[in-house]
Amino acid sequence: MNKPRKLRMIIPKQNLFNEDKTEEIEELWKTISNGIQQILVIPITEIDISIEEIFRSCYRLIEFDKENLLINRFKMTIEEYANEQINFFQSQDDSIFLTTFHEKWNSYRLKNMILHELFQFLNNMFLSRTNNNTFSIYQNSMKKWRSQILTTNDNFILLRLIRIINENINQERNGEVTDMSFLKDIIQMFIDVSDSNLDIYTNFFENKYLNISSLYYQMESQDLLLTNNCGIYLNKVQERLKEEEIRAAQYFNTQTFARIQSNIINEFLKPYIQTLMTMDNGLNSMMSKEDFGHLKLMYHLFTKVPNGTETLLQVFLDLHSKRLTEIIQENKKKIVGRSPPKFIDHLINQRTQYSEIIDKSFSKNKDFHIAINAQFKTLINQTKDFPEQLAKYLDRCFRFTFLSSNEEEIGKIMDSIIIIFSLLNNKDIFKRFYEQFFAKRFLSGSSVSENIEKMMIAKIKKIQGKQFTQKMETMLNDIHNSEQETIDFKKFLTEERENDPITNIVLNFRVLTQGQWPGLIKTECQLIPELQEYCDIFTGFYIRKHDGRVLTWKFSIGSAEIAYSMNNKKYTLITSTFQMLILLLLHKKNEKISIEEIMEETKIEEPILINCIKPLFHPKHKLLTRAFKKGKGFNKEDQLVFYPRFKSNTRRVMFPRTIRTQEKRERLKTIEKIHEERKLIIDATIVRIMKSRKSLIHNLLITEITSQLANNFVPSISSIKKRIDSLIEREYIERDINDIKLYKYLA
Repeated sequence: MNKPRKLRMIIPKQNLFNEDKTEEIEELWKTISNGIQQILVIPITEIDISIEEIFRSCYRLIEFDKENLLINRFKMTIEEYANEQINFFQSQDDSIFLTTFHEKWNSYRLKNMILHELFQFLNNMFLSRTNNNTFSIYQNSMKKWRSQILTTNDNFILLRLIRIINENINQERNGEVTDMSFLKDIIQMFIDVSDSNLDIYTNFFENKYLNISSLYYQMESQDLLLTNNCGIYLNKVQERLKEEEIRAAQYFNTQTFARIQSNIINEFLKPYIQTLMTMDNGLNSMMSKEDFGHLKLMYHLFTKVPNGTETLLQVFLDLHSKRLTEIIQENKKKIVGRSPPKFIDHLINQRTQYSEIIDKSFSKNKDFHIAINAQFKTLINQTKDFPEQLAKYLDRCFRFTFLSSNEEEIGKIMDSIIIIFSLLNNKDIFKRFYEQFFAKRFLSGSSVSENIEKMMIAKIKKIQGKQFTQKMETMLNDIHNSEQETIDFKKFLTEERENDPITNIVLNFRVLTQGQWPGLIKTECQLIPELQEYCDIFTGFYIRKHDGRVLTWKFSIGSAEIAYSMNNKKYTLITSTFQMLILLLLHKKNEKISIEEIMEETKIEEPILINCIKPLFHPKHKLLTRAFKKGKGFNKEDQLVFYPRFKSNTRRVMFPRTIRTQEKRERLKTIEKIHEERKLIIDATIVRIMKSRKSLIHNLLITEITSQLANNFVPSISSIKKRIDSLIEREYIERDINDIKLYKYLA
């Protein structure tokens, strides 16, 4: 394949003759000028010129070293043509001015491109001889259009053009049908005739456009505010931004959209951001209605306002704080120690709602999450008994709520609780009560699922570490092992004691690790013979299987299920072991039995026994009554009988182990134990720190203690001071003789 030939520019030598060629030069120019005039004036389809003749004339002039003359006359020709357009433009009415200007400009631009191509060799010749790149036929034409048309007579044509363009744009903004097909070409003209800094486009068109737009949007924003509808207002702002983005992409320089967007934000949002959020249908209303779409739009728009995100966050937090305070104040009206499902439910719903808004509408902004967590943490830790209430709430979930919840719902509830738990200051209080409820659930068989219990322990462990959940895991392990022990024991009874009389009693045993289960108080109790026999058999079986171990029976924490029939209806009564003994003894007597007789048969102390009897008299499920006595209070002489009109809407009837006053006493004992444990923990922490540091000033010691204990509880300054004084008295540390604020460790 033949390669295309390279064209070479032949530069003629300078004319060495001094002959007068003026007449020939003028004839040559006449030929060129005629061609230029035809191109400029006559429609392209009607142009009748010889390009070869024009080219030859130009070439001849260059041979005469007359390229400067050629260029100067070319400039004059373009200038004369431009001047002729002034009167034409001034005669045009506003209604057709843009159309005619657009036509003239397009024709001028196109024909000058033709001239530029036609005389391209002249450009090249000039550049090669002068080493100067200042001349370009097309650029010269643009400059002449600028100087002779746009900016002549104090920029009259330019300003008129800009005014009419802005009027048309405002008409389009008002929804009127406007022909904007010419706009892109005219805007491009502003750019083409500008200098390198885009002076015509920026200083004249863009500045005027921005000023007029600002005024338009200022008036529109004020009218929109009168509607008092935040959603409509935000929609209009978004609509205007989108319109301007499209308009800028179609017609303007890339820099213009950022500037017009800033104008819209300044006129629509910046002065009214607080007003919009606090409208009746503003932020609070949108949150209540879960209007995620408008909330997302609000966030999207407000992030464009200087400090808009911060302002939105503050109002968001104010609403969050107000609602949290309402929930907590409402909870203070409740009786301390009662089940708090509604209170915790409201807190969970509150946090879930606000977190969902942040995730769905506020781009998962971390600052918002951190802020509501900080606020949540402050308020819940100011709430009395909150760790205990959270533990009670979880206990209720594991007993009832999770029973009717699917896996996804359970996961969401647990995640919400764990987040709240992570914000607790006094996690040790939660731990103590959670362990108590955990133990009661498993010993009474009232937990919904062991697997769900394990899931919660794993989540707590992830936050607090293995030591925090050690007792719970030990209790779970005990339950698992006990189930296997029960299976083995029943197998033993079947295989090795097949001649024993079969009774209607089924026993399940729980072998618990000493010191790991809360509430294992030794209480005197004597079982009925049938039960005692089973216990003795199991004791022998267990000791033979586990040589060296010792079993200590704790009947006070056992539970029972009793088949009961009344008025031809069958029920299952769920009671404590002590309550079961009371009912079995009464059943044996067949008529009535005194409290004193029960005490003699069971060896249970009178106060404990009466506390077990009282729940059986509760009006909701009244199972027992007294034979000859009415009113409150119990004594040893009272005769107990089965209540003949017992009924229940459910077949399984659960009786509380103790009355509420007993629960209150247990609660106070638990809190007292927690405070005693804290003293020991603070003491150990102080000794550990001082042993490591040898000497430390007071403030640094306080800071170090607080820091090390913060993961479990936040001790008060006064409690730390008391423990320091106690350790000084016991000679673990001492104050420096010369500086009482300095402590020293005593080895």
